[in-house]
Amino acid sequence: MGRNVWLLALLALLASAVAGAQSVADIVARARQVKQSWSGGQPPSDEAALRQSIARLGEAALQFIALSDRFEQQGGGKEGEALLEAYRALSQPLEAIYEATGGKLERMVQKVIAEDGDLEALYESPEYRRAGTLGAQALYYLNWVRFYGARRMEGAQRKILLEKAMQGFGEFAGSDNAELRRESLLGRGLCALELGDLDAATQDLLAVADDPQNPAERRSKARLALLDAYVRHGRYREAVQLSAALMGTAGADARVRFLHARALLELARKASAEEAERLRKDAVAALEPLQRGGGVWAERAQGLLLSFADDPARLAKMVEGPRARIELAKMLLQKKDYRQAISVLEEAGRSGSLSPALEAERRYVLGLAQFQSGLWREAAENLRLAAQEKTGEDAAEAAYLHFKAWERMAADQREQADLAAYERAIRAYVERFPQHRFAYEGFFRLGELLQQRKQCKEALEAFARVSGDAEFHVRARFGALQCRVTLLAESGSPSAQTLAELGSELAILTRALEDLKHRQRNEPVVLSGLEAKLTLLRAAWQSWQAEPDWQQIASALENFEQRYAQQSELFAAVNRLRLLAYLRLGRFRDAEAVAERWASELVREFGAQQSEQLAAAFVRAGTQRKNQGEAGADLAAQRVALRLYEALAAADSNKPKFRLTLARLYENTGDLVRARALYEEVLTQDPNLLAALRALAGMAEAKGDLEAARQYWERYARAARPGDAPWYEGEYQLARLQNTAGDRGAACARLEKLKPAMPGLSDVQLRQQLDQLYRQACR
Repeated sequence: MGRNVWLLALLALLASAVAGAQSVADIVARARQVKQSWSGGQPPSDEAALRQSIARLGEAALQFIALSDRFEQQGGGKEGEALLEAYRALSQPLEAIYEATGGKLERMVQKVIAEDGDLEALYESPEYRRAGTLGAQALYYLNWVRFYGARRMEGAQRKILLEKAMQGFGEFAGSDNAELRRESLLGRGLCALELGDLDAATQDLLAVADDPQNPAERRSKARLALLDAYVRHGRYREAVQLSAALMGTAGADARVRFLHARALLELARKASAEEAERLRKDAVAALEPLQRGGGVWAERAQGLLLSFADDPARLAKMVEGPRARIELAKMLLQKKDYRQAISVLEEAGRSGSLSPALEAERRYVLGLAQFQSGLWREAAENLRLAAQEKTGEDAAEAAYLHFKAWERMAADQREQADLAAYERAIRAYVERFPQHRFAYEGFFRLGELLQQRKQCKEALEAFARVSGDAEFHVRARFGALQCRVTLLAESGSPSAQTLAELGSELAILTRALEDLKHRQRNEPVVLSGLEAKLTLLRAAWQSWQAEPDWQQIASALENFEQRYAQQSELFAAVNRLRLLAYLRLGRFRDAEAVAERWASELVREFGAQQSEQLAAAFVRAGTQRKNQGEAGADLAAQRVALRLYEALAAADSNKPKFRLTLARLYENTGDLVRARALYEEVLTQDPNLLAALRALAGMAEAKGDLEAARQYWERYARAARPGDAPWYEGEYQLARLQNTAGDRGAACARLEKLKPAMPGLSDVQLRQQLDQLYRQACR
């Protein structure tokens, strides 16, 4: 079959496609039957069989085009998803045929080249011509299938299909067949319009519309597309002129009237009052037939009028039909009248008769209104459902705002926040829409949650996917660094190489942060918080070195609370590190001021064990410096330990150990009143606590109250087990007090009774004291 013959046949089919349009199910079934007839699922190599497959697919494709046009004329409806299924069923075998024929041509060319043959002769050969004709037939149908399929899609996939269709139409635009060239110009112009290239679309569509050799239907289709282009790109006066000429055109009347009215209403926005009123009246008149006709176009007409109304709230009671109510709500959203928008949408939902697509749209717009009103929980639920029910960009936006609603609830409720639901919202968003323009926020928040739960390996994976926003990228990189530090702490002391790597990353982050701050004159709280964390982490990194520069650490943390007043969650860690620096530098007075203010927070944040260890380290450091000749160092250091133990005792009053140590520190630092009261308090819980009895005996004797001291030592001796060192100590102290009071006989008698047990005393110093007292009292 010659090229012109097949072309005339398919154009005849196209002319009769509308009249004989079948159902979408029939089209899908026919396309699948063709593919199932192929051996191995691949296009047949036999030329006749391949031609038959193309013919059968071509008939189905033309029916698909007719149904798609009808769908557009009717203003949309429930058939949208079915048409998308038909596109997929048709495009797969047509794509396969086009690829197979193109591959055959390429193999023929390569063979001639390899044999150093005559390419011109090949191009003129019947076999090459037949293969080219079959490929052209498949491409012809495929161009239109791609174009109408793209109209059922959104986003990147839609753009890719339109570009392919436009390229395919372009291959026929230079054809020597005038009829094919004219139709391809129409297809290319329609693709350019959908891709937003108004200049290219206008050039092709005008060429079709102004060519008297084109059939009336094709010229009308081109003019309708031109009208659409003018309205889309704000060329409203040209749109009014063209639509007025098209008014009443068969098969396009509803769309023409709608676009005509919209162009009039747009012109009215900037017209004088008198002119605007005339334009609005003309628009209402153009829409009246649509409103009378009912259905989708009636709702669209009402929605259009409402979107240009000056007082939408007043018209809310007059609106009929769910689509018009949704359009009204969208307008109310633009005017920031969220309360009224919610009311309108809730009323629209009570009918229960909305199509799935309209219900999804209603929930989406309702979720937006509730989100803007701060009704986070209600917004989250409606946006969740909308994300499930909608497709394309709207679904991605709904999933994003669903996550943001939970983010706000988590921020507001803090300890009471439902973090499990928050995490589900994040994952639902980033797993389904990882390429969405705000996906980096979701990955960052997921990393944060995992980091808080100490799931650092998983958090690192989430942080690694944060890109596209400089600020969030820096924050994610810092979060990843924190996770690495946590993992290192769990695995033991970091190596010198690891510390060097961490230091390098800290330097990179510091420079990146400075760059962000320079780009934003008014430093946001987020950047301030990141700077605070970097400052702390740099100081911590310095403390991990083999020989830390404690002076540098102290200087880095100076006035931290004033510089980063809003980062209170870091203050405990800052002051613990600050105390360690003061400990190593011997700045005990500065350390006492820190401990007096922050001891409670340190105990709460780091626990009893670490706080006790820190207090003990101060006591040891003070003793060491005193032994090195630094007067008063031990008392200053013990005052730091005293503040820490005050917080420990307050946090756990049931631990006598804390209060006993605290009492001893009060005693050592000269606060005898508090020390005595605390010792007595400890004895009310444990009357036989030897350390408390010994301390109280010593304090009583220091005051000159020997009788009180004797009573404490008697309790001490009774509480100790005979034969143990404390028992010997108690007996010694009682004998000493008797001797001091002048009752040498009683002292000697006590020592005589004690002498037979002396071989069991292992304490050399106490044995010497007993021997010396015996010589004094019993000589």
